[in-house]
Amino acid sequence: MGAPPPAEAPPIPQARQTPPGPDQRRRPLHNGKPSPGKYANADPADRYLKKDVDYDDLLRRVRIVDFMPDLSSLTPSERQVLSELLKIKPHIDAIYRRQMSGPYGDILIEAMRKSDNPRSKAALKLLELDSGPYDPETHEALFNNVPPYPKNGFFYPEGLTKGEFEKYVKQHPEQADLLLFSKSIIRRNPDKTLSGESYSDAYKDELRVIADMLWRTADKTEDADLRKSLKSEAAALLRDEYYTEPDTINPRIRLVLGAEFRYDDPLLNRKRSYMFGLYTKDEKGTEVLDKLKALIPEIGLNLPLESRYNPYLNYGHGGKAPGLQFKENLVPVNLIGAGGEQLTRLYVGLNLGENILLVHNALAEGSAGVKDIVQRELFGEPYDVEADYKLVLGHEMGHGILPPTKGFSVPGEALEQELGDLSAAVEEEKASLVGLLGLEAMAKSEGLAANGEEKLSEDYWAVAKTFVGAMTVNYLHKDPHGPYGKYVLVVYNLLKEKGGVFYDGSIHKLQIDKGKFPKAIREIAGLFLKIQAEGNRALAEELLNNHNQPQPEIIDALQAAKNLPTRTVFNPILGDH
Repeated sequence: MGAPPPAEAPPIPQARQTPPGPDQRRRPLHNGKPSPGKYANADPADRYLKKDVDYDDLLRRVRIVDFMPDLSSLTPSERQVLSELLKIKPHIDAIYRRQMSGPYGDILIEAMRKSDNPRSKAALKLLELDSGPYDPETHEALFNNVPPYPKNGFFYPEGLTKGEFEKYVKQHPEQADLLLFSKSIIRRNPDKTLSGESYSDAYKDELRVIADMLWRTADKTEDADLRKSLKSEAAALLRDEYYTEPDTINPRIRLVLGAEFRYDDPLLNRKRSYMFGLYTKDEKGTEVLDKLKALIPEIGLNLPLESRYNPYLNYGHGGKAPGLQFKENLVPVNLIGAGGEQLTRLYVGLNLGENILLVHNALAEGSAGVKDIVQRELFGEPYDVEADYKLVLGHEMGHGILPPTKGFSVPGEALEQELGDLSAAVEEEKASLVGLLGLEAMAKSEGLAANGEEKLSEDYWAVAKTFVGAMTVNYLHKDPHGPYGKYVLVVYNLLKEKGGVFYDGSIHKLQIDKGKFPKAIREIAGLFLKIQAEGNRALAEELLNNHNQPQPEIIDALQAAKNLPTRTVFNPILGDH
């Protein structure tokens, strides 16, 4: 990132709001152009709608949540700013659609809008939600007369291999900066050479419209810091930068705008996708997080970890415990609007480098259906979203309480070098377990009896049940092989083996053994900390080999959640506040 732009940049000329043109680096729309006679008098959608695809059924698999966010803490000026910023979303959606489907998404959307075919209404909504004609998970083409999804996605020319790209970059060092730039598109020229085009050039029409909207919104706000932030954001967007300087951000409004994550680049995992997120501060989550942060020294000193690996034990002797300086950047928020890449991936924890946003209402609404079914199936109780949000806060604290290095030394050897493809999954499970230890410490501090005796508050047991039930099955429901789901069965089975959880056949429900559960969690957390401290891949593999079989009650819970939507889209209704 370059130097921050000046607070008062020159006004940005208003751009013509025209739809993006076709991406010329792709082949023509049709594989074998339909004969004019076949479609001459047909409905515009007919050539694209597949007869064997039920677009209404696909749409039912997406949970669209209409919600009215609580804006009572905001001033009238701030609420007006939110309304104006939400107008940016369709423009980010248009850019992201081009990134995910080249010209095809826009062409099909236009056809559906002109159509009288009764199937076109659901098809249009699906095209908008999926950012084009391809299934966002499988990349299957859900429409006729579009090419198969390119193996490399739409950031690169068709057929380009990783080896060919890396060889070309090595042979043309003068082009390396632009070709390797995370915000550039790669094209193949007629003479077979490669060239790069920055996002600020490729999407300049839309970006200048967005920058102009930010500038105009800034002029309407009475908040000087927010005005400065929005104008800086506008200037940075046109320079292919993401600009978020903490001291220029209104603490009650956060805007995430630009090309951030790299999940949509299957070739090099380098090119970034555009996203839009608009958030307000979550006061309740901030209060819980502050309590956890105050307990970090105590949590660190009491980690189930050999003393030689625990940096907190050296804190009083000149050492520096890493957790004491890390979690200032956790920001509990509530979502107001999401677009672009967030249409297909709605994040509860959004890591932006300098800031990690923890999205309270995304958790409350996004997984409530699956988690409620699971919690009732396993425990006979409704899903407790506040308990789940505490788990999220604890999980993120658990990530930062120790450095991600072998032996937890600073500097140190990256764990990926020792644990390989298991590194991320081990880290996610460690974070959840250490987070639960932190929530236990917080619960004890809140549950002190009159005589000073520590006891665990009822809030903790709600957290424990959510950890065992809703969180475990939800991760398995979404992706049992991903970093979040890979070890949840291991932990569940170890908890049962250690007696912390048991299945009561008389009522056909799970029960928590309050006398054994905290000890079991501590012992299991110790295993994952040991894996990281020693870089012990053999132990990581042993846990998967010996403790990863689903129990009958878990299979039943997964079956109960089988046909529920795994994806949620938020539709904010600001109304009159």
